[in-house]
Amino acid sequence: MKHAAAIVLCLAASPAFAEAVTYQGTIGDEPVFVEFSEPPHAGNADIFGRYFYPEQGIDIPLHAAPAARSRFGLVEEVACSEEKKNCPHAQDETPSDPPLGAKWQLEVADDGRTIEGEFSLGGRNLPVALERIGTRDFDSAEGLQGLSGFASSLFYSGAVLTLETSPYDYAKMALFALDGGDALEATGGRYNYRTDIRTKFGFPRIIELAGGSDDRPANRYLEQRHWMMSLDALWCVAQQYQGFGWNGYNYDAGTLGYWDEEHIEVHYLSPTVMTWTESGSLSCGGAHPYNHYEYMNLDVTTGVPLDLSRIFKGWVARDFDGNLVDLEAARANPRDYQWGPDEELLAFVNANRFTNEELGFTGAEGDCPIDELIPQYLAISFKGSDVVHFGMDGLPHVAVACASDLYDAQIADLAALLTPEAADYFPSLRE
Repeated sequence: MKHAAAIVLCLAASPAFAEAVTYQGTIGDEPVFVEFSEPPHAGNADIFGRYFYPEQGIDIPLHAAPAARSRFGLVEEVACSEEKKNCPHAQDETPSDPPLGAKWQLEVADDGRTIEGEFSLGGRNLPVALERIGTRDFDSAEGLQGLSGFASSLFYSGAVLTLETSPYDYAKMALFALDGGDALEATGGRYNYRTDIRTKFGFPRIIELAGGSDDRPANRYLEQRHWMMSLDALWCVAQQYQGFGWNGYNYDAGTLGYWDEEHIEVHYLSPTVMTWTESGSLSCGGAHPYNHYEYMNLDVTTGVPLDLSRIFKGWVARDFDGNLVDLEAARANPRDYQWGPDEELLAFVNANRFTNEELGFTGAEGDCPIDELIPQYLAISFKGSDVVHFGMDGLPHVAVACASDLYDAQIADLAALLTPEAADYFPSLRE
């Protein structure tokens, strides 16, 4: 929390209607961050919110409660427990009220910039002091769970987490120091894995690149991805509260959702390209766990996912009906399209890959339909000294065990498949 004080300097303009408001402060001697569904005021009976202690990072729900005329009141939830059976009707169409604990009595001052009051639990009263640090758009009709909507949609929306987009979630990530691992060497630089001790998995950061190249764009991307993963893990823990989704059937609620067992491994790093894999079996409700082994390629210079079509002539974009799309149009919004091999690149992979028998697929009933899967799930990545790896990723749950390593080759041996621009990413091609 050594940087926590700095965020107070970034006070937003006076909040307007339909904005969630974030405050930083203390309960007793403990630092906290609080997000309210709307700007608080005396007698506010519709307000709700959430708060966290930085050392834990776990959201705790807040509901409106009665208060003296000059104040507004809150009461926080108590976590549900199978052992205590304290949320017996959480899964009902009309749930019973959640179990409640500490009460807050708060008073707004300085046109909403500061809040003071008391936190009461078990006959003990602690002073509360809060200062506004930012606001964001929020429709209170979304309800309590809607407060987490921005963070939980980061994987799909492509949004960037900043003090402006979500000050509460930004504070949860940016103001908590990470444990840094030992420096590791790669052909084109040095990196390490940094761990948020609250979520317990390491994620890479670049320490330096060969030739003194700028690592800041890549590290900004790596930081954002690490943050969205950690927020997802902490959201699973927060589901121990009825207000955040406890229903008695999700046995992973209240855990990290197996993010603490996620495995991330860097395979390639140069001043232009970085490849790593993300693998594990994540679960926080749903019909089945998310079993995955995913290849991730990053354009180190720009800090965005690597556009493989700039390296391989046969890496093309299609719409979701399977029709080829103009490359420049697809590059403008790459997330709106499916990317994969054209017929020529696919034929090359099939002609050179391990045979089905070498992969252990004999064609027996129930075996992996590998020939049908490669066109849709082919993955290209990089490793070692400019080695291209052809594999598979992104397979559906029922076929994830079919993911296979297909073929490796030095990029210099693939000249017929490459664009002229490929040499900008792999300067060894000019030698």
